[in-house]
Amino acid sequence: MKKPFTAFLITLAVFTAGTAKGTALPVDSIHADFREFIRYLEETHPDPYTPYGGRPYFYATARNFTESIWTDSVTDSNELARRITQFLLPLGDGHTGISQMKPKGKNRYAPIYLKQLSDGLAVALIPDSLKECLGYTITAVNNIPLDTLIIRTGSVAITENRSGIMKHLCWNIGSENFLSQTIEGFEGDSVDFTLKDKSGHEHGIRLPLIPSTDRFSYKSYDRINSKYKLPKGNME
Repeated sequence: MKKPFTAFLITLAVFTAGTAKGTALPVDSIHADFREFIRYLEETHPDPYTPYGGRPYFYATARNFTESIWTDSVTDSNELARRITQFLLPLGDGHTGISQMKPKGKNRYAPIYLKQLSDGLAVALIPDSLKECLGYTITAVNNIPLDTLIIRTGSVAITENRSGIMKHLCWNIGSENFLSQTIEGFEGDSVDFTLKDKSGHEHGIRLPLIPSTDRFSYKSYDRINSKYKLPKGNME
């Protein structure tokens, strides 16, 4: 019977809670947990090896990971989670991942939500004062082209394919934590978006970063309402 990652995740959660209070992670325990993680990974996936080039290369990648933990003296839980994410990226299954500890009150969001299109991302929710921008497509964030952000997202987020990357961007393109991972030197209290209207003209807007608890209650919003509805009497 396939087993979940419960033991590893519980152990890491305990370490993470300790780290939030300023306690460093014991490196030998990290190694023991990662070995357990690899065991669970093999038990819960029919073929975790092929994405790494085969079984020997899978184990070699895991061995390099553990050696790098020793060499770099990794004791921070977020750095450990970041490295595990990098280890898992080749797997590309879209659901096997590990969450990082987010500092309380630190992850702010720009009040915007996007909708995935076949050829890009469109503004689906925005403050009422900018409602004329609904439906405009994103071309850049803080002068970083969308295509570049897509590539960078694929290197930090667990996704299955390009569509998964785009969906990740829909929710996180305004996230302070996410932008700090994908835009070097990102800081400040606002985010600049470059948008393109249906005529091909570009417009620049600036949105403030607000607490996550206020993300969808920021003043008033205008949004694109989806016409999709579940069929009645089918699978109710």
